[in-house]
Amino acid sequence: MSATARAVAAAMALAAMIVFAPAKAPAAPAPSLAEHVAEVVRTLPGRDSDAFVDGPPNEVDTAASAIAAARAGDIAGARAMLAPLAYEVHELETYLVIQERTPCQRCWGTYVINRSSSAKNVFVEIPHPLHDQNTPEFGVEAFQRTGASLLLLAGTHRYANGEPSDACRGVESDMARNDHSLFMAVHRIAGQGTVALQYHGFADRDGYPDVVLSNGNDTPPAELHRLRTEFTDRGIDAGVFDGDQWADLGATCNPQGKHSRATGGQFVHQEFRPAIRMDAGKRSEAVAAVLAVL
Repeated sequence: MSATARAVAAAMALAAMIVFAPAKAPAAPAPSLAEHVAEVVRTLPGRDSDAFVDGPPNEVDTAASAIAAARAGDIAGARAMLAPLAYEVHELETYLVIQERTPCQRCWGTYVINRSSSAKNVFVEIPHPLHDQNTPEFGVEAFQRTGASLLLLAGTHRYANGEPSDACRGVESDMARNDHSLFMAVHRIAGQGTVALQYHGFADRDGYPDVVLSNGNDTPPAELHRLRTEFTDRGIDAGVFDGDQWADLGATCNPQGKHSRATGGQFVHQEFRPAIRMDAGKRSEAVAAVLAVL
């Protein structure tokens, strides 16, 4: 075979290898924020796991400062501060997701920052992601549709560290009772005028509406009555805690509510019965009611 023939044969063999080489599999699409949060919730430690660590104040302060830095655009600085705490910063769509590596060692929660320049001065808070079923789904939808600036998701079951002997005092793993957690420290980033939307759920009981609204004291502001009207207009029976009715859902012991009221913010505590939380269409209507008053 001549040199020319050999060269042609080699070229043809190479072309065949190229043509018949297995195609490289396309990269899997990045998860949506809702999918990512659902996966986070799936890994959270459950009831009686004793997983929540009531962290040293200096570590809590460092983590809160890192989240504030990330909100201000210093992602590298945030990562450096969070690395010793086994927390990471992930970029997802237009968001920064700040979460602990799994399995969690401190279990202080996950925090999502909206990097959009049009993000609103609204925080969405999910203090009981396992105990109050479907509140993570509620919260993510509210976070995205309202254009809120920050989403707070607790890192364990409400009763991970046991049940309280005093309902108002609670236990350290209950983010709606613990006033020195990272969840609380991140809430304190909220300033005057910040609206904190907190999502909860209660079990069915007689004499209760579909949703009980409260700001944590017995003198509800006019905004809550407007919100009640928006819910009612959408077929969701709503009531406003006024110090008398539905007192067990009034959030009077909630530290985030106390902080918001003391600093000139708005605290909107929403307790939903299962029929609303389990129905995607009704959750959507409930978020639309909130949008109408923001």
